[in-house]
Formats: sequence, C-alpha cells, structure tokens
Amino acid sequence: MIQEPRISKHLSSSRVDLINETIQSHRYALSLNQHNADILFNTAQVLTTAAETAQETKGPDTQNEAITLLKEAVELFSSCLSRQELDFTENQAQAEIDPTSQDDDEGDLERMSTTSSQPPQEWATVLEPVTANTLVETALAELNTLTTLVTLTSSSGGPDSNDYRAFADVADILIQQKLPQYLALVPTTSPEPATPQPTARFLTLSDATPTLHIPRPATPPNPHAAATAAASLAASVFAAAVAEAEYRSGLSTAATYAARVAQAFGSAAGAAARAPAPALQRAAAHADALVAFAAAAADDGDAGVRALRGAALEEARARLAEAAALVGRVGGADADAPSAAAVALLRGDVEMMRRVVAEGEGEGAGADAMLEAAAGCYDSGMGVGGADEDEEREVGVKRTVVGVLRGVVGAEELASLVKDGKARMVVLEMEEEGLLRESDKKLAAVLQW
Repeated sequence: MIQEPRISKHLSSSRVDLINETIQSHRYALSLNQHNADILFNTAQVLTTAAETAQETKGPDTQNEAITLLKEAVELFSSCLSRQELDFTENQAQAEIDPTSQDDDEGDLERMSTTSSQPPQEWATVLEPVTANTLVETALAELNTLTTLVTLTSSSGGPDSNDYRAFADVADILIQQKLPQYLALVPTTSPEPATPQPTARFLTLSDATPTLHIPRPATPPNPHAAATAAASLAASVFAAAVAEAEYRSGLSTAATYAARVAQAFGSAAGAAARAPAPALQRAAAHADALVAFAAAAADDGDAGVRALRGAALEEARARLAEAAALVGRVGGADADAPSAAAVALLRGDVEMMRRVVAEGEGEGAGADAMLEAAAGCYDSGMGVGGADEDEEREVGVKRTVVGVLRGVVGAEELASLVKDGKARMVVLEMEEEGLLRESDKKLAAVLQW
C-alpha cells in the first residue's frame, strides 16, 4: 500500500510511520521463523524501502541511518539466498526421485480452488518451489543493495568512507561465482500453461461456485536471456559505482574513471539486439553513470577533465535519445523500466549540465540553445503516463526554473511554487547536482540563498 500512489494518498498515517510499522511487523515475523526465505526476503525489501525514504528527507543523520538499514538488508538477503540454495537442492533431489511430485502438488492446489465453497477443515501453508530464477532474483536484489552501499559509504567523507571495499568484495562473489552458477540453471524456454491465463483479475458467477481468476505473473519467452540481461545490467551499474567510489577516494584519475564506465557498459552497438525493455533499462542506466561521472569530476578545473565531462554528457545524450525512442514501445509493461517522465527528467538534466560545462570552458554562446533544449525535455515529461507524484513535481519545478532562466516565466511564479518544501528541495538539489551556473542570480534572489 505504501508503494502504490493510488492507495498511499488515502492512508491516514505518514509514509515514515507506515514503514516503521511494517518493519516492526516483519521483525516479529522473523523472530517466529528465522529460516523462512520469504520472510527474510520481504524484510530485506522493507529495509531497503526504509533506507530510500531516509535518504529523501535529507536530514543530517539520514545517510548513516540509510547505511545501517542497508547493511542489515544485505545480511538478510545473504541468509535468504543460503536458505533458497538449500531448498533448491532439496527440490531438485525430490524431482529426481519422484518426477510427478510437483504435478501432484499443482493438482492438489487446483482441487482446493474448485472446492472453495466447502467449509475449510484444515489449514495448510502452500510454499512455492525455489527455482533458478528465484535464486537469480535474490542475488540481484542483494547486488543492487550492495551497489547503493558502495555509493553511500564512499560519498560519506567520514571514517567509514572506505567501507565500500568490503561491500565490493561481497558483490564480486555474487557477480563472478554465484550468478553464473544460477544463470546456467535457468531454462531457455518458458513452459506453456495448460489453459489460457487471464490477463486481469475477474470474477465469474454462475450456478456453480463463484470463482476468482487471478493471473499468474507473466514470464518471458526466454527466461535465460531475460535473467542474463538483468544480471549483466546489475553488474555494469555496480562496476560504475565502484569506479566512482575509487575516483572520489583519490585512488584513480578522471580518465581511468571514464574508461571504466565505458568498459562497464560496453559498446552501444549491441543495444539493437536486445529486447525493448532491457535495452531501455541499459540505455538509461548508462546515461545515469555518465552523468554521475560528469558530476563527480565537476570540481576538477583541468582542461582535459572538462573535455572528458563534455564527451560524457554528449554520450549520455545519445543514450537517452535511444531510451526516449524505446520508452513508448515498452510503456508500463515492465515495472523495472524507467518511465517516460524519468527519461525526460534525465534528458533535461543533461542539457542543464552541458550548459554549466560550456560556461566553464568559456563557450557561453551555446548556453541559450542548451537551455532551450532542456525546456523541451522537461516539457515532454509533463502529463505523461506512468509518472509518480515525485516525478510529476520534479518535472513541474524544473520546467518553471528553466522558464525563469529563459525569461518566459516570472520569478514570482517560482517564488510561489517553492513555498512548498518539497518543491524547494528540488531546486536546491539542482544546485547540489551541478545543474545551475554560478551566474544564475535570478534564482538566488527568489530563493534568498
């Protein structure tokens, strides 16, 4: 309910209170059964959500709080994976002894559903078998959490800023050892359902027992290819995060950092061979890594580094053009794919950052064109489907900021807008992320910086 905007806006408690209550419930469930893989996984997922919420508040202690939550989540994901490996091995052994056992279980479930009108005589717990895909999903959840930890700890600047190395070591085991083993077990074809599956929930009423039809989760035609693409993307994002961490720690140069990002994502030539959703995710993630490089190297005044930043942002533009072309084909079919609003936001951010880099290189003549391009990008993110409340707010605020800088929107409109604390935070983040130039005095006057 917390993550569903249509429901969360009607809840009386705050998001933070609801998350804390959810964590307490999961911890209680974990105290009752510390070996249940579903409880372990779900508790870890709730902790990662809590960490994301803590980061959004931008308080002085929120980063440390997020790191603590994510560390616990990694431990739970690791425990869950160990439990699932054991269950998977037992399932495989059982299948070799009695190949029909799984079919019998499914038949029992079918008979239970068709006799649901009868008074229940017993309670039973139905556990889904652990598959190779299950192992891959848990490993990727842990890897993504480790990636976030690498980014947070390396940017903390405190005594724990080198903790990212320990997290990187754990992630390397997942990438180099566990994931290849799991992927080798994922089948290349999906079993066809015996009967057509409904595409949405519906209730059939007749003289017989009313039946609720709930669709099974959609499976790709080639599960192995889909799992391999997801694992490859997660490994690329992790490699870029480590490259940034080492650069910020002074262990590598900007040139090395840029080269490692290029190596992590490889050539763009292979993007056309991917399915639309994986191609969209990879293009957006690559652009995000390039923007992260340009932001991390912003304080380096060396001409060579400025040239690298400019090249990275040009490459990001190209990758985001690919993403924009793909987002319409993917639509809302893939929950992991970025929305049209998210792509539009990143495209606008890239143009704003290019404008800042151009000023640093004394090429202010093209700044107006870049500002115009940013306005077009943010405009394209207005009113598009699939955007959540935060994305809609961010698009609107950034569009207004650009309008003020272009002189087509009055400063009073922005001043009225930023009375809302969340809207003001968007503008402050634009400054922190290097999207605004030092010469943007109009905004300083409005916000009283």
